[in-house]
Amino acid sequence: MTTINDTTAILPPPDGYVVDFDNPTIQYVTESYAVVAVEMTLCFLFLVQRLYTKIAIMKSFQLEDGVVILAWVFCMGTQVCGLLGLVHGAIGRHAWEISVEKYVFYSKVILASPLLYAIGTCAAKMSLALFYRRLNPNKVFQGFVWFTLFVCPAAYISIFFSLLFACKPIAASWDPLLLALPTTVCLNRGGIYLSQALIGIITDVLLLMLPIPTVLKLQMPNKQKLGLVAIFAVGSITIVTSIVRLIILIPSLTTPDQTWVIGEGFLWIFVEANLLIMCCCLSTLRRFFKHFAPRLIGESSSGNTSKTHSRGFSRNNAHRTFGSAGAKRTLDTLMHTNNDDGIPLSSIDEMYKHGANVTTNARPMCRDSDSEEAILFERSVQVTYENRDDSTVAGGGAAGGYEGRQGNQPRIWTGKRAPGAQ
Repeated sequence: MTTINDTTAILPPPDGYVVDFDNPTIQYVTESYAVVAVEMTLCFLFLVQRLYTKIAIMKSFQLEDGVVILAWVFCMGTQVCGLLGLVHGAIGRHAWEISVEKYVFYSKVILASPLLYAIGTCAAKMSLALFYRRLNPNKVFQGFVWFTLFVCPAAYISIFFSLLFACKPIAASWDPLLLALPTTVCLNRGGIYLSQALIGIITDVLLLMLPIPTVLKLQMPNKQKLGLVAIFAVGSITIVTSIVRLIILIPSLTTPDQTWVIGEGFLWIFVEANLLIMCCCLSTLRRFFKHFAPRLIGESSSGNTSKTHSRGFSRNNAHRTFGSAGAKRTLDTLMHTNNDDGIPLSSIDEMYKHGANVTTNARPMCRDSDSEEAILFERSVQVTYENRDDSTVAGGGAAGGYEGRQGNQPRIWTGKRAPGAQ
């Protein structure tokens, strides 16, 4: 420690440097304020979009939605710590232009921020993994998802407690006076910070690669398929920010002027913390725009997707299917929703041409057309041919059969048609 102009600083200034505590040299302070103002707003809007889509439109609040809220709270807490450090003049300034009191405040910020960020990062990545868990029932895919769900909390919990108890006594983590005592023992916190950055990069790569093979198997137009891949590719931005943060972190571990170099590090933390939440909210964007602005994404609204045919029956567009090792599931989007209103029963029109009386009975639905149950429901169809010879009646299909008497007596076909059957 050294005394400069009646103020005790943690480091002496370089030779020839004129210290000015009232107007110190700063870096990345204005940029940090600008990034926080823009990205915090965007992050909040993305979160509101996700919650509105899941609660109001899809009427399905799931576990990953609660985990996203938890991630947002802790990521915001990390940024608040950084902002407090900037406001109090403890970050982005040279250590010899900071009083000991401000350096103690800086040390507390440096301790609290990684602790909060570890929880927020872990929650955000677990939310993505929980969402991926519903994408594909393939056992290999599910194995990777559960591996990610295990690795993320295990790694970040280890980092959390390693940072919290890095020094004995704990107060030595933020009090430079205790560090000078011979009884104080501290771990290499720089190594812990490096481990945190490396774990972040590895888990980011894993979460980016997991859904790509599944998305490529979707039976949908290539344009929409590429759009989904692009949405997942946006998650690669967090990999870039993690790598940049790691590059900045390495020299900061060896320089004594940490309050100066950490300014750039916090700038990238502001960027990454908001991007993590926005990436978690990308999965509901297509469903959100399909509800409010379908033409913006090249789709028609649900009211225009089906054309009315004779006798009130509708013919819908073919359902998209999600390929997997087992039975295929009928899906419209990655969020397991289907906004179609009817079932394509094209053969009904042909039956009317032969003078048949057709009666349909749909199984009552307890949920709206956006639920999975609405995708899988069956419709019973009863067709009666009156005063027809046997030769004029087509044979029964695999889904049902004909029963009745010989001659001109009525013959009845009963059966069930699954969605998409012709």
